[in-house]
Amino acid sequence: MALLVEFILFLIVISTRRLHAAESDSLYCNPTHEVELNESLIFQCSVSGEYDSIYWFRGTDTSAITFIWLEDDVGGEGLGEYNMTNDGALVINSASLHDEGIYTIWVYFQDGSYEIAETNVIVTIAPDPRCPTLSTLCNTTCPRNCSVELFGDGEILCSINGYRPKTAIGWNITDQSGISFTVHDAEFTYNGTNDTWNTTQKLDYTLDASAGEATIRCAAPERVNWGTGTTVNLYYDGRDEATASPPPREVETGFTKVIPVIVVLIVVATGAILVICSMVCLRQRKTRKGAVEHVAKELTDEKR
Repeated sequence: MALLVEFILFLIVISTRRLHAAESDSLYCNPTHEVELNESLIFQCSVSGEYDSIYWFRGTDTSAITFIWLEDDVGGEGLGEYNMTNDGALVINSASLHDEGIYTIWVYFQDGSYEIAETNVIVTIAPDPRCPTLSTLCNTTCPRNCSVELFGDGEILCSINGYRPKTAIGWNITDQSGISFTVHDAEFTYNGTNDTWNTTQKLDYTLDASAGEATIRCAAPERVNWGTGTTVNLYYDGRDEATASPPPREVETGFTKVIPVIVVLIVVATGAILVICSMVCLRQRKTRKGAVEHVAKELTDEKR
């Protein structure tokens, strides 16, 4: 019976401490933190109240050995490439896939109470290029924006490749007139070698009238840091591809037209200079040869 009474008193004391902690001491962590591969992350949990020590654990098992801690403003490291700021924020240096997972923080307050919180770290990898691509349309760097003339029914593929975590992409269609669209379900492919994903989503279009237009945009709405998406202005006026106007040519300026003439003149002038130089040199050689023969003849005559 005495043991039962002591156990009940212990529960009352613990409950009283927790109630007091709820009133004056508190701890809150954002449930999710994201960091891009090879980048650094500082995740700061909000601590209210005077505390004696802060301990961080990998995973949810708080009975395990802490890998980094802060006691009386003095920190220590146990495992991995981690640091801790003076206010208890955990720092991951150059994040790798190994750093992904649950982290648990345990804060001991000066009144004897404590608080525990968890946060999930997700290591992300951005696609290459860092925005969705649309088939062979808009062959430019991100963000991709262009206008495309249509000549018949067809399809457009929106793709993002080599990224993590698994992310949805979606189509946004505006200013639609004379063109019907059918959106297909996205297809996801997992790359086990580097733990990344490829995603493709197809959009069929049908020309319903003699002319039409629409603006389509493909984006990854959950990943705003991957760009605002790819926007394409589609249009057609009833022509087929054979009768369509050729792509616009670069307008030639007056200077552009003169350039070939200048090049020809330079070549001709260079050739003429070379011919003249050759003739002058030949004439000089003949003159020197005649002078030498004349001197030699005079010397011969004198000897006689």
